[in-house]
Amino acid sequence: MKYLLILITLALPSAFVCAKGKPVLGPVVHEVRFDACHYRVTDTFNGWIDLNTEGSTHTFSYIANLNPKAKRPFETSIQFYCDSNKGMDKAFFDMGMQRTTGKWALKDGDDKPLAEEHAVFYTLQSTGWNGGGYGLDQTWGEPKDRTRSFAFCLTNGPQTLCGYSEVVGYAKRPHEWVIPQVIKLLQSIEFIDVPVTDKASATAAAP
Repeated sequence: MKYLLILITLALPSAFVCAKGKPVLGPVVHEVRFDACHYRVTDTFNGWIDLNTEGSTHTFSYIANLNPKAKRPFETSIQFYCDSNKGMDKAFFDMGMQRTTGKWALKDGDDKPLAEEHAVFYTLQSTGWNGGGYGLDQTWGEPKDRTRSFAFCLTNGPQTLCGYSEVVGYAKRPHEWVIPQVIKLLQSIEFIDVPVTDKASATAAAP
């Protein structure tokens, strides 16, 4: 069984960093390696991290209050999955996207989002990679309690990283959605190299 190794390095005198379940204060670069993915992500939102390699599905989780000024507070949890072994086209397809004329877009046909989900697609791109993401409204439950979700995939070719956040805001309060913050976090990702061992790790340090 693959094992979990979390290493945290203190690099800012005014900050504190702790193991799983504790916040990291100040801009921090998380270096994450699991399955066939290896990347860095810069956190400017003082989030929590957790790397879970138990079971058949391994995930890197990032949790933060991305909009502390929201009148109706909520926490955003982003689950990252390494889908490199699927190949980029299947990974994107499984997450609801496909390539259209060389660009990523929402799936069409019977699998496309419902009109009442108010789907919005976002082209994602940064140094050395491209991808896409989209937001959807929840369509069940009390209207005032319905939330908006966000799904995404990023690829540099050899590596494909997909993920999902169940709550990026309340559907009826679009001015409080945290999709811009999520995209900022995603665009800070830098793919490194494909792991050559089965060791999983998440390391945090100041940029």
